[in-house]
Amino acid sequence: MRTIRSAGGDPKPERKFKCAFGGSNLLCTVPANAVCEMTGEILEPTLLEKAMKLELNELESFGVGKVVSRAVAFDTARQHRRRVLTSRWVLSVKSAGLYRARLVVRDYASCGGSTLDEGIYSPTTSLEGLRLVLSFVCQRGDLVSADVSVAFMHAKNVRPEAISLPGNIVGAKDKDTVYVLLDRAMNGLRSAPLAWYQELSGHLKDLGFSGGVDPTIFRKGTFGRDLLIVLFYVDDLLIWCELKGVAEKVFQELARKYKLKKTGFIPEKGVGEVSFLGRRIFRRAQDQGSNKIYFGLPAAYLEDTAKEFGITKPGRLPSLERTYANLIKDETKAVPLSKEGHERYRRVLGRLAWASLTRADLQYVVSFLGRFQAGPNEAAEQCMRTTLRWVV
Repeated sequence: MRTIRSAGGDPKPERKFKCAFGGSNLLCTVPANAVCEMTGEILEPTLLEKAMKLELNELESFGVGKVVSRAVAFDTARQHRRRVLTSRWVLSVKSAGLYRARLVVRDYASCGGSTLDEGIYSPTTSLEGLRLVLSFVCQRGDLVSADVSVAFMHAKNVRPEAISLPGNIVGAKDKDTVYVLLDRAMNGLRSAPLAWYQELSGHLKDLGFSGGVDPTIFRKGTFGRDLLIVLFYVDDLLIWCELKGVAEKVFQELARKYKLKKTGFIPEKGVGEVSFLGRRIFRRAQDQGSNKIYFGLPAAYLEDTAKEFGITKPGRLPSLERTYANLIKDETKAVPLSKEGHERYRRVLGRLAWASLTRADLQYVVSFLGRFQAGPNEAAEQCMRTTLRWVV
């Protein structure tokens, strides 16, 4: 058996395991010096082996694809004007003593076109659509939020795809590269969001729902009597019904087909909270008995944004136009920011722009600061600092 040297110089056997996959037996070698892609932490091989086994077994349980020869993989790709896609492991620490290993397809701008050009564009939820659903919540009914685990695996491919598995996975007999014809939409496929959209929307229609102007909102029943709405964005779902307990029943119905996890609940006139697209939707204890709800970003979001500049104390917001005009009179304030300063300016501007979608009072500020995003100077950065003191 091949060995590697540990930090102390003692030989350490390389960890390997076998598994059934796609109608064949595979041999997987666990990387000895793998690191978490989020933190750079060196991963412990025993825990990493467990995570990789879990991922491969889960892919096999979904019937993600069939192992084929190299010739079949390349012939299939050529016939459909595609190419054989490679794949890689994405490794991270989920919690102390628990790793996550995801097998992800490298599908970079396939054939050089956009998803729209290639006919694989998937509809996305609009903020207006979400506000429409929340307007119903403000009147009556229960709201349930849910998350679909490994959503793409539930969906059939929308077009033929052939991939090669990472180099640490080989055939158990021939020790050669493994090629797979995919039946299911794997993570990383550019067509995967469309495949999942078609799967879920098709199932909702089978349950009696119908679509509308917003392609991610499906309804059933009549308003004022038994209206039921499902809104989804990839693997995040909101289920609302004006009849008590029905939203929960729909959740249970969907959970029988998909790996669904409830992430929040707001009962009619009761206290609760859900999360959707990174935003909090909640009703406070003091508002119990009413249908008032609150919608916005977690408070820590803007506080963390302000910390980019070390700002912790609040302040007033003066006229930014006047502030900039006065600052620019000083020639030193017209000096362009460094590369690092420019990157920070654009990063913070992006975070403020995201917040402005639910805070109308930020929209003018973002518009003003956005004038300088191509080449911010010291005066523009000072205006950004002033804005951050106001939002803390």
